[in-house]
Amino acid sequence: ALAWFGLQRLPAMARNPDLRALSTAVYAVQVDGLPKRLADDRAQDYELELARHFEAVLQSMRGGDPHSLVCEAALVRDFGRGLAAAAERHEAEAALLKLAESATSRWDV
Repeated sequence: ALAWFGLQRLPAMARNPDLRALSTAVYAVQVDGLPKRLADDRAQDYELELARHFEAVLQSMRGGDPHSLVCEAALVRDFGRGLAAAAERHEAEAALLKLAESATSRWDV
């Protein structure tokens, strides 16, 4: 019974989107192509300007909520490609997990 639960039931539960934990990443967006440098007088208000811009975009979308709110805009710079390396590792781990799930699903009855 324990082997059945571990080999069949747990993988099936892991694939169920209703049982997956939500995190802030589900509601986050990453925007590439922002200016690398800003004048000092613009840099202080840039996060606020970005938040206002995204609120306007959400509100103007067809079927969008006129009360859409962006709670935070965080500027992150990738000095030394540390963030890019972490993202590549995450993608590789996700691909391995998908491959493992695919192999496990072949044994599901």
